[in-house]
Amino acid sequence: MIVVLPTIVAGELWFRAYIGGGLVERFGTVPGVLMTSALFALVRLDPGLMLPAFLVGVVVHMAYLATRSLAIPILMHGVVTLAVAPASRMHVMPGTGMPATGYAAAIGLVVIAGVILYRTRVPSATVAQAG
Repeated sequence: MIVVLPTIVAGELWFRAYIGGGLVERFGTVPGVLMTSALFALVRLDPGLMLPAFLVGVVVHMAYLATRSLAIPILMHGVVTLAVAPASRMHVMPGTGMPATGYAAAIGLVVIAGVILYRTRVPSATVAQAG
């Protein structure tokens, strides 16, 4: 993990703060997050990794927008990396470059992050009253 940590930090700075920030500002939240996540997936260059990377990119970007901190996206990215890297020596799903456990880790992260973000959301009426 120590070896890949600089790559994870740089990737999150690049995709969430720099590219993602610009795309969200220019095109809005949903299109910006989707475009950023598509770019995040495309840099994987492996068709078997693109869908899971896209899903992880969406969740990680939403976590970044919800927290306005790169700490959570870096942690989430690290968890997925730790789940996928050891699995790369295990069974690879036919027709993909992605280990079955990698898919499970990506889907699990999406579900867990979605539940956490849903449970910690601030109702819009509360935001309007506070402003």
